[in-house]
Amino acid sequence: MRFKVGTQVEVGPYSFEVIEAGPSEWSEGWAFSLRSEADLSAIVRYALVDQQGQELELNRGWSMSGGGTWTQSLVCATAQERATLVVEYWKDPEVVRVPFDLSPGLGLR
Repeated sequence: MRFKVGTQVEVGPYSFEVIEAGPSEWSEGWAFSLRSEADLSAIVRYALVDQQGQELELNRGWSMSGGGTWTQSLVCATAQERATLVVEYWKDPEVVRVPFDLSPGLGLR
């Protein structure tokens, strides 16, 4: 994929659009943001594979959801013009409710 605003990319069941790319405003390194119409909560890990075949770690930055879209900012140590996006995700996530009993207090007994 290319890291230009408006670039569309499909990875597994996810379709993303690059909505920004450039120096990170919140930390060291370079960042880009992806927008999707799919819930991104099943994604466990993001990574890039550069043109030399080296896997580059991506750290999650800010995220936002609402109005049927999900946005995730990702931070890489070095700027990339083009790379392969790797996404690891749970195939069949499910919500499990675990009951528990809670007795709140002031800490004085």
